[in-house]
Amino acid sequence: MDDRGIVLIYTFSPFPFGEAASNRIMALAQCIQMAGYKAIVLGNGGEREQDYEPTRKTFVYEGIEYRSYAMAGTGRIASTLNRNNILKIIKKHLAPDEQNRIRIVYATYRNYGLWLHYVLKRILHHPAVVDVTEWHSSNQFGGGRLNPYYWIHNLRIRWLIPRAKNIICITSYLDRFYKQRGCNTVLIPPQVIMENYLRHKNPPLPPVRLFYAGTAAKKDYLDVMLDGLVSLPEIERAKITLTVLGLSRSGFMEQFPRAQYYIDTMQESLQIVGRVSKNEVDQRLSEAHFLILMRPDSRYSRAGFPSKVPEAMAAGVPVITNVTSDLGMYIRDGKNGFIVDGFNASAFADVIHKVVGINDEVFQSMSGEALRTAAHMFDRHMHVTEMKEFLAQSLAAKIDSDIVYYS
Repeated sequence: MDDRGIVLIYTFSPFPFGEAASNRIMALAQCIQMAGYKAIVLGNGGEREQDYEPTRKTFVYEGIEYRSYAMAGTGRIASTLNRNNILKIIKKHLAPDEQNRIRIVYATYRNYGLWLHYVLKRILHHPAVVDVTEWHSSNQFGGGRLNPYYWIHNLRIRWLIPRAKNIICITSYLDRFYKQRGCNTVLIPPQVIMENYLRHKNPPLPPVRLFYAGTAAKKDYLDVMLDGLVSLPEIERAKITLTVLGLSRSGFMEQFPRAQYYIDTMQESLQIVGRVSKNEVDQRLSEAHFLILMRPDSRYSRAGFPSKVPEAMAAGVPVITNVTSDLGMYIRDGKNGFIVDGFNASAFADVIHKVVGINDEVFQSMSGEALRTAAHMFDRHMHVTEMKEFLAQSLAAKIDSDIVYYS
């Protein structure tokens, strides 16, 4: 399995749980190991006692070794300095023989900074692989283009990361951008581990159970979907329910100017649940008929890929969405989801009008197609060959550069 050496996965995120990035890193780590390398994750979270394997003297979750470099009880400045000290982290958490077997260092776009770039290029001489999953638009920052964090983010994406040369891209938009800059790239959308999802419950229709999970802030426009739902005739609204996870009732009231109108109009059909455990999210997803999602066409929606889409499909839940990102490559209207023709409430309502007319047989067919799409397009097994070729090219580029450097 690991005769090719170690791919060291270095992230500021907790692992194996805690953030959306944790899920992507887990799937990528398993894909890397299937490609013949050993993946070791250095994460910024705790180590779980139940994951400790005495024979290997390390923590292992679903076949992936991980070590936490987080320092408990430290202040923000000390924590920031600690997480950026890659040399100290490697020396402390990897044995000498493991350090000698490192072939590649993986980083997310968030933690690939100037210091890490310098250390990998000039001190450790390891190829860097950067996983780029987002490119924010200016309106996602307070103050827009005047916000210094926007300039830092933009410089990182445009100037620094291309110098890493080896880029994992979550969308074709990013893949084209980095290819044009001469980078070795591989396109890997959000991956899923199919066996981790509950079997769909297939609750009878009606009502159509719509589902949304997320923060709905600056990315997903839940209000556009709600405007569409409340515009439906009462006889159609009576045939649907919408469950919103991740947003408290008070947060819902604060975020949307028409919140009270949504609640008064939809009444029991609108269920605002708030933040819940992952187990409850999985349970509620297995009982839903459709995931709903609407995003405007902008740089962030073209560059990013909503991970909730493959996650829903892996649970047998078709998706109702307008086309942004690479979604048009995977969602087929009326087969494994419904496409909203435009980013507006009226277009969303038109689709819901069709959805309330489907029967159990049609839904079960769509649910099965969603499962097949997830298994054939998003499961981490499907990207092993691409990953193997990409990592081999990353190492070949290092050998070529070493030859030039020493000649």
